[in-house]
This record gives sequence, structure tokens and C-alpha cells, in this order.
Amino acid sequence: LEFIARLLMKVESIIKAMEMEQAKKGVFTDEADLLMVVTTHLPRLDECCMIRQEAIHRIGIPDIVCCYKGRFVAIELKDDEGVQSQLQKKWQRDIEAAKGIYILADSVYPICDTLMQIAQGKI
Repeated sequence: LEFIARLLMKVESIIKAMEMEQAKKGVFTDEADLLMVVTTHLPRLDECCMIRQEAIHRIGIPDIVCCYKGRFVAIELKDDEGVQSQLQKKWQRDIEAAKGIYILADSVYPICDTLMQIAQGKI
């Protein structure tokens, strides 16, 4: 139990760091800024393997694809005015149909919330 508590504390500290950067930034008007925050902190999580979309080279694939604690997680980042394309919506449906987790995020908050739920075994 103590080991699990320590792991959750580490996850919480990484998530808190992402949230602090979000608070400093406010609204992400540039998707690249949000991408930098997420890709800086996501690899710090234990049991997380991250692959950037540019390594995949297919249109519509989420910006970040990772496996966190055995769960497939796809993250599509948008700035404050961004909307999903039809192809991105299809990828979302396909990923969710395969029981993967798809996060559409214009801030770090939906990402942090989902990661915490995974760490706690809620999803």
C-alpha cells in the first residue's frame, strides 16, 4: 500500500507541475505551447511510453500516442480556437471502439484528469 501511495504522490506532483504551467500560461492560443508542456512532463511518469505523431506521418492521427500503465491513450491537442477535422473524429471513434482512451484537449486539465484516473485504477 505504501508503494502505491508513493506512486500516486509522484503522479500528483507531475500533474501539479503541468497544471502550474497551465496557470502561468492561461489560455493556450498556440497548440505548439500546449504540446511542449505535455511532452515535457508526460515522459516523467512511471510506466509511460510516449510516441509523438510526427513519428507516425499519417493525417488525422492524434498529436500524442502513449501507453500509460497498460492503457492506450491518444491525445489530440487544440489551441483555444481549434476544432477536430472529420478524419480526427473518425480516429477518435476507432480508438474508443477499440477500448482505447482518446483525449481532446485545449489545456492540460483534461489530460491531467485522465492520467490521474488511470493511476488510481478508475479507468
